[in-house]
Amino acid sequence: MRPLEIEKWIESRGRQYENSQGLLIESIIAYKAGAYRAAYIMGWLFFVSAIKERFLKIPHCPQGISEESWKLVKEWFTDEDSWDSNVVNVILNENIKKEHKKHKKEIEKIFHVPKDLPTLIKAYRKYRNICAHGKDYNISYSHVEALWGFIIDALSKIAIAGEIEVFVNRLADIFEKFGSDNDKLIATSLYQALQLISVESFSKFLDMLNNELKNKNMPEMTRYEVTAKLYEILQNFSKRSPEYRKYSEELIKYILQKDDIDIQVFAGLYPESLRDILTQRPIYAEEIIGLIENTLREEEKDIPPYLLPQFLELLLMGPSYLSSDSLDKCRKLVKRIPYKLTDWSILEAYELLSRKPELVKILEEYGFFETFKRVLLDKVIVPKGHSFTIANERSLLPAIYIEYKGLDEDLVERISIVFSDKDEHYPYDVRDALEAYFNKNPEKWNEFKNIFQKLKESGKLRVSLNEIYINPEKETE
Repeated sequence: MRPLEIEKWIESRGRQYENSQGLLIESIIAYKAGAYRAAYIMGWLFFVSAIKERFLKIPHCPQGISEESWKLVKEWFTDEDSWDSNVVNVILNENIKKEHKKHKKEIEKIFHVPKDLPTLIKAYRKYRNICAHGKDYNISYSHVEALWGFIIDALSKIAIAGEIEVFVNRLADIFEKFGSDNDKLIATSLYQALQLISVESFSKFLDMLNNELKNKNMPEMTRYEVTAKLYEILQNFSKRSPEYRKYSEELIKYILQKDDIDIQVFAGLYPESLRDILTQRPIYAEEIIGLIENTLREEEKDIPPYLLPQFLELLLMGPSYLSSDSLDKCRKLVKRIPYKLTDWSILEAYELLSRKPELVKILEEYGFFETFKRVLLDKVIVPKGHSFTIANERSLLPAIYIEYKGLDEDLVERISIVFSDKDEHYPYDVRDALEAYFNKNPEKWNEFKNIFQKLKESGKLRVSLNEIYINPEKETE
């Protein structure tokens, strides 16, 4: 039997209503048994219990609400005899002024309820009373299903003062404890928060979260990673339900408007955000190209790691987002980029290449790997007399080149000569990186050995494999 929509909803809530969901499960059991009156009553009890549970999870009285009012509502909601009717009265703001007379003022507005919802609450409450006392009325499955639909909608629209802070604090604690690595926990908490936060209020939520992360002394780059992770999760939500697309757009809008957030760093951490960014700020494409041009023009300046991934993403987007002149400019820039690559900048680009093999084809077409190989031979796999500092800052480049373009005689010959120097005059970081790569990828080492053997037979090499220090099979003396 296919699960009911209400069952799917319960599953999607995770632990949001852990103390109340037993009532809803009882409602479902009664519904399936045909006991519709009982199903309706248990469903209604879940609704008021869920509101109470959310209220009681708020640990402190929020700003703008007096401690006096907060404590009084807490007393009403924990009254064993009349908590359920008290919950409804507070939501409707009915029958509460009399009980509060001794305090000589009305309680502040703790529950924010859309203006059309009280009428519906009263109607569904009336049917609950009919289920309990009105024997002459027929209650069918449709009444129960209508109540469930109302519950799903109403719980997402009723906001409680201070409740958003609970989710802010919860997310901040998750990020403090796990960083941005626990996708499941982050996604569950964000999903629950979005049931209470409108698109219009999302920027306020982001502000509150960012401030809480600052209060926890979280480093700036980590806060950028948090924002990128939220965007990534929202993108995943959007694949299942298009309504979350608006939250993604609002997050980009928030980033573009905040003076203390560098859009370049954010886009570098999650380059797939570029399409949304360009939708709101089309000129940003030209800004990226200009930044790459300036970096290539300055001799002592390396490409920042956050800039390269979004430039590569821009290449993939191509004519849809770039004029023919801009695209032509990008093609020319691509061939010069390897001269500016370092370990610092290549890692993020490598991750992007791993996910998007079509990008490798574009780079090949634009001459990227041709220049890449020249850089390896001129700056990285170099013997005594060259700058090992420059080489070691690029120690990962040979392995990454080999990963995508494989080995050839030029590379094998140079590697063999440089890393067989008996006095060990060679860049150590490059040696370690190559040895680690070949140790992890034995098929590449076999490819190296085959080419090495051909060079040996042709007389181009006079060393043995065991003399080469990057050999993962090297025998130790």
